[in-house]
Amino acid sequence: MRNLKKWLLCWLAGFMACCARGQVTVNASIDSVAIFIGQQCCIDLKVTAPQQEKVTFPVFPQKVLTKGIEVLKEEIVSTEKINNGQQVSTTKRYTITSFDSAMYYIPPFKVKAGNKEYQSKSLALKVETLDVD
Repeated sequence: MRNLKKWLLCWLAGFMACCARGQVTVNASIDSVAIFIGQQCCIDLKVTAPQQEKVTFPVFPQKVLTKGIEVLKEEIVSTEKINNGQQVSTTKRYTITSFDSAMYYIPPFKVKAGNKEYQSKSLALKVETLDVD
């Protein structure tokens, strides 16, 4: 009976590890939650997907992330193989700015992997005026 429990536990752990390799994860993070007007900050969008999946990151041709926030630069900053080469983790960085003071809601980033769409969590950015006395 003990050997059966050990075998089932090992099988379950192996099954979960195989399933995890096939998953796609999308994480967005911002390096500063508050900036002054005209300052820049960066959003990193990290996508982990099976190696065979083609990943398509969002592109902002009008250079507008959302009303009031401009995209200054988009670049892939890292790509690495993980889980013995079964998955690829890629991070794209969006450098942004704003020229209007407000609290901005940044909607989830939508990423395509294979023929499915995935999205990150939403973010927020507070843009403040620089008080000069």
